[in-house]
Amino acid sequence: VYDKRGHLCPFDSGLIEKNVELYFSCAVKPIYDDNPCMDGGVPAKKLGPINAWWITGFDGGEKALIGFTTAFADYILMDPSEEYSPIFALMQEKIYMSKIVVEFLQKNQDATYEDLLNKIETTVPPAGLNFNRFTEDTLLRHAQFVVEQVESYDEAGDSDEQPIIITPCMRDLIKLAGVTLGK
Repeated sequence: VYDKRGHLCPFDSGLIEKNVELYFSCAVKPIYDDNPCMDGGVPAKKLGPINAWWITGFDGGEKALIGFTTAFADYILMDPSEEYSPIFALMQEKIYMSKIVVEFLQKNQDATYEDLLNKIETTVPPAGLNFNRFTEDTLLRHAQFVVEQVESYDEAGDSDEQPIIITPCMRDLIKLAGVTLGK
């Protein structure tokens, strides 16, 4: 993922939301091909600009899927290039943290902050990531992002679903971390 000048950029830092044009290069594959290797893919460069990025996979499976939307298609990301790997790894930590929080609160709306911490600290991150455990520090470091993802999850939910942003656990996290709502 890069800007007009070819500089590598994180896509989660608000640039897309500020209408900075970001593009990406990749091997494009059909949706049913879940093999991340380049074989069988069509090499593509300067796809975009990226209109939005999103996370899906809050279904209890191991993976959090990250995607891009352009004017022409939606893309689900697989493995980053070697050059982009360090940037992508930093984003994956907070993305997986969001996945843990949302999935936990879907099933445990009466949970306390301590219950959530226990869940976070006993969850083993998926293999292949550059970190091997989650801690309270991880949660607090990414609290603003996690809360924004919870808000986004609630907005996308059905009208008869109870929002998880109002759970006691989320209220405690918002207070502890000094998160700004509706950012």
